[in-house]
Amino acid sequence: MANRYQLPNAKGVIVQDLKPDGFGDTVGLSRGDIILEVNKQPVNGEDDFQKVESQMKSGQDVVFLVRPRGTRDNTTVFMGGTLQ
Repeated sequence: MANRYQLPNAKGVIVQDLKPDGFGDTVGLSRGDIILEVNKQPVNGEDDFQKVESQMKSGQDVVFLVRPRGTRDNTTVFMGGTLQ
């Protein structure tokens, strides 16, 4: 997919679906965004993301480092919130 979207590197995971009013939706993630880190832990693929996600608990603060959809340079933003 990185080649298809002409992304500068192949790290991260692309957000494909969001649960309406779910955590990702409420913190501002959008379909097509690329998650590069979760709580300062690099996400180089789906396995990394699932590992970090499995360690999260209700009430925990979570910060994503994200390359927004359509960004082809190295522009990134932080998005965060508290898991309910």
